[in-house]
Amino acid sequence: MPQGSKIQHVFHCLLLKLHQGHQGPLPVPPTSFPPLATNNHPLVAPLSILDSKMNDSTKPRTKLVSVQWLGLSPEDTSWEEWDDTYHLEDKMSFPT
Repeated sequence: MPQGSKIQHVFHCLLLKLHQGHQGPLPVPPTSFPPLATNNHPLVAPLSILDSKMNDSTKPRTKLVSVQWLGLSPEDTSWEEWDDTYHLEDKMSFPT
């Protein structure tokens, strides 16, 4: 396995299959994988902003936005503080 891969190096023997035939050379595995997580948190990007509200439980009040995440199901939509962390400005649609 490439160094830095997040895949466990142990496989159950029932998952192994015998290679069949001469269908050409085996594919070359990638030498590196893109990072899928940082500090055990998946890397995700915002897809769209669905709603917004003010959080009255903080001093000063903060703006929260409902974010639908790219690559995640709609059930994983979450409320996030409106700041520059995710650069959400381009995900907003404003009425004209």
